[in-house]
Amino acid sequence: MLEDAVAAVELARRHVDDVEFSAEDGARHEPEFLEKISKAVVSSRRRTVNIPDTVGYSAPAEYAR
Repeated sequence: MLEDAVAAVELARRHVDDVEFSAEDGARHEPEFLEKISKAVVSSRRRTVNIPDTVGYSAPAEYAR
């Protein structure tokens, strides 16, 4: 999954300057995984990383942590 995410960002960067990466429903993943994938896409020259909680899985205090 990490390799696919980085490859997708690198491909997109060949065509546009501003690439956003979103870990949809990120609140459901382990924080360690979110950190790892976020760092991986940052190293592939992304400009924006989003970790949306699209289904409201986490309470605000959990999400802030």
